Amino acid sequence: MSDSLQSPGPREVATASQARLLDIGFEMALEGGLGALSARALAEKLKASPSTMNYHFGNRDGFLGALQKRALAQSEAWRLAHVGAPRDVAPWTTTPDVLLALLLARLSQTRRLQLLLLEFAAEAEVCPLLAPDARTEADADAGFWRDVAMRVGETKESAAVWSDMAAGLILNFCSEDDPSVLAAWMGGALRRLADRMAGRTPPLFARPTGPTAAQRLDAQVPRGATAERIVRAALQIIGQKGAARMSQRDVAAAAGVSLAAVTYFYRSRADLIAAAFSSLHSGVRSEVLDRAAGAQSPTSWSAQVFDDAGNFDWRVSAMRELIILSGRDRGLIRMVQDIRSGHGATSISLLQRQGVVDADQLDAFVLSTVLRGASERGRFAQAHARRAAFESRAAQIMATVFRAGPTATAGCDA
Repeated sequence: MSDSLQSPGPREVATASQARLLDIGFEMALEGGLGALSARALAEKLKASPSTMNYHFGNRDGFLGALQKRALAQSEAWRLAHVGAPRDVAPWTTTPDVLLALLLARLSQTRRLQLLLLEFAAEAEVCPLLAPDARTEADADAGFWRDVAMRVGETKESAAVWSDMAAGLILNFCSEDDPSVLAAWMGGALRRLADRMAGRTPPLFARPTGPTAAQRLDAQVPRGATAERIVRAALQIIGQKGAARMSQRDVAAAAGVSLAAVTYFYRSRADLIAAAFSSLHSGVRSEVLDRAAGAQSPTSWSAQVFDDAGNFDWRVSAMRELIILSGRDRGLIRMVQDIRSGHGATSISLLQRQGVVDADQLDAFVLSTVLRGASERGRFAQAHARRAAFESRAAQIMATVFRAGPTATAGCDA
């Protein structure tokens, strides 16, 4: 593990009180996320002064740095326990079989840890102290999945795609705790990826009858000027502070309405968050469909993921926030499942325009998942270099998976 992270003047973790503070803080972070780690909440758990954290670790960033090291140590321990995997496989075992088994183990054994690692990765963008070790973790995990794929016969190029796929699946499913759901979703996507990279024409996915996930989500989009203003304010706060730190009172102030108005339209904070993400999903989906239909000129891969400055588009960050939040707030899991059901669906026509004429929703889900993993891998590049690096990586993925040219414009759509 990297030792590059240095807290701003904290004492070494040597005393019983320091160790206890770390133990309690780490469990609070696993349970409630980084937003739960206020000085007051820690003091109440410890039955100590609110200044205890600053006394031992200098400030909150120093404390987060120590917790991050513990999280990374646990993640590295899991990888070390699975070095050399697969060790004993049947002669007919395929790359999808191996990755599915390991992904199920990873998520079932370390689901809360994966949520926390994703939070640390996002926090590292605004807290430089956390960035070196967050980058080390991303590189170590990418290397682990590449090595697994190469041990079962994949080339360097195809192994890199499998590694991106693993990262995307972990992000997509870290909020899911049902092994049967995980196996069904991930197994189908992994097998389709194998078929496409092998040049096999897969059986196409038939659309189910009845209301789609997108239609269910659209039905939850708020109607009326006041409700829409409240939702826009909620999304702005989520983009700035994260969903875990959003309160109905803050939303009321940002929207210029009373708290009573917010609670009239959205009785609970969970209702407001659900409406906000339904609105976001509907808006992104409509925008991408318009683009695919030719209402707008085709854009670059990176334009759908990053803003002009190279930072993650606020909508991409907000969707990521929803996944993390739903891992701890089970009231949001149905919404995440609906969004997941439509994940990538808007990329079908974009794939077809790039020559993949038999593309279906599963292909689009696979592509969006691989691209999501690639964007996570590139999170720690310099902002000015992110877009060019992602453009290059996306073109490589299209060529390796779909044998398509470098001008494809599918995206990591919601």
